[in-house]
Amino acid sequence: IQALTDFTGLPPGTFLTREGLTGVWTREGKKIASIGIAVRHWVSYHGVAMNVVNDLTPFYDISPCGLNPAIMTRLKDLVSTPADWRPRLESSFINALSISESQTRRPEGPLPVS
Repeated sequence: IQALTDFTGLPPGTFLTREGLTGVWTREGKKIASIGIAVRHWVSYHGVAMNVVNDLTPFYDISPCGLNPAIMTRLKDLVSTPADWRPRLESSFINALSISESQTRRPEGPLPVS
């Protein structure tokens, strides 16, 4: 929530959690980010998926988190998203999590953008 607020410059309270549901939501009740946690064979897995500029159509092939796909939104629909959004959003996450960039591990090569 803090990373999104810092990145967009939107006022605090624009992004929030919802009782009984996972992820990050807008005040309008749209889901903009998903958070996942799993444990398999004594190993924990966790991640976050942020909808920034992606096509939301594939959500209509599934039931995201058991919800109506129309509930999903993306950052591009809320604010102007600059061409260099990825490194800026990464920096916002790093700052919000109070970790140094040397502690982060990035995959080799470009990340896919849908």
